[in-house]
Amino acid sequence: MDDRRRNGTAARRAGAWVSTGAALALALSGCVAGFTPPQPTATSARPKPAPALPTVSFATPVPNDPAQRKNAALTSCQKGADGWTASGTAKNPDTAKVLTYLVTVSFATTGGTVLDRASTTISVRPGATATWQITGAQDFADQDLRCILRGVALAP
Repeated sequence: MDDRRRNGTAARRAGAWVSTGAALALALSGCVAGFTPPQPTATSARPKPAPALPTVSFATPVPNDPAQRKNAALTSCQKGADGWTASGTAKNPDTAKVLTYLVTVSFATTGGTVLDRASTTISVRPGATATWQITGAQDFADQDLRCILRGVALAP
């Protein structure tokens, strides 16, 4: 008799759990089926999309000759109304002929993302030092950028 009582009690408990589970499932399915996501209104604030970053092609390698790089220096990186300007010097250690350098600068965020790259050539008389200037990153004059002397080589 004890076994029947225990079995009957266990069956009632199992039935109660099944009934509770079924009721919960029905209640939840009713909530999900009737759910309508909130719709934006004219007064709801929408986040401003981030500005698109330009595509800087890295397919063409930047000419950089370590033997010539020591003859150039980046001396300034300034923000202006029309973008960023990198400037520096190039010296010609040769006393007999004019050297023409190709100087390349990358304009990058403080995190290192390169946003633009620009180059210039500068001819330097024998034994002299000349200044060069490169302007770039015109679309990013409002950002805090870094100028990186990316490459120095003799111009072709």
